[in-house]
Amino acid sequence: MKTIDTPQRTLELMRKGFALVGEGRYADALQIGRKLKRLGHFSAFEIMALAHLGLDELPKAIATLEEGVAKAGRVLWELLGNCYSDAGSFKKADQAYTRALLKDRCYRDLVYHKTRSKALRLAFRAVEESLDNAQALALIRELLPAGVARPRFFRLLIHGIWDAPLENWRVPPGFFRTVEVAASSPQAELDYAKPFFPKAARSSLALEEIKVLRRPALIEEGVYFLSAFHLYPRKKKA
Repeated sequence: MKTIDTPQRTLELMRKGFALVGEGRYADALQIGRKLKRLGHFSAFEIMALAHLGLDELPKAIATLEEGVAKAGRVLWELLGNCYSDAGSFKKADQAYTRALLKDRCYRDLVYHKTRSKALRLAFRAVEESLDNAQALALIRELLPAGVARPRFFRLLIHGIWDAPLENWRVPPGFFRTVEVAASSPQAELDYAKPFFPKAARSSLALEEIKVLRRPALIEEGVYFLSAFHLYPRKKKA
């Protein structure tokens, strides 16, 4: 009698696969993983990769995860990063951890697995990919040093000049960007905002407008909102 594959059966297979991995029955777990793969369930890749790792088959684990990351989320990217690291492929590991960060926003975990500077760099990269990334901004606020006074909340309109001409532009354009920041002093406002601008353009930054916002009591200083860059053409170099 042919077994009918239902969502409930798929869930049972997934649970069995992870249980077999936990029991060290890696060959049996691989069989379950292959069944789940035929059913098109993303858990297949994690189960098979963990089984290959249990069998000391690191290259096979990496190949399985590389196949699976396009179909699943953060867990596979993070696991793939660990495998790349174990294999000595540290550049690939860094890229995989970054994808994990961007995929499901596992910022807190990265703080414990990576250095403070690396976690900051990854969080800044996440904000570049998605400006409304509240978790990445929260991690940056947590890791950057803050003042001791109670912060106030500001909306800043910042003006600057881009570091190089854009395509079909004869001179570097000017730009405006809105930043909402909690800071304890006027100088700190711009200091918190500067890392979110290109390094070569930071010396040109100037505050065009400052507005104090009424918000609930804030715990951490730092940036809470970033707008996109609004570029405009300039007639001549500054």
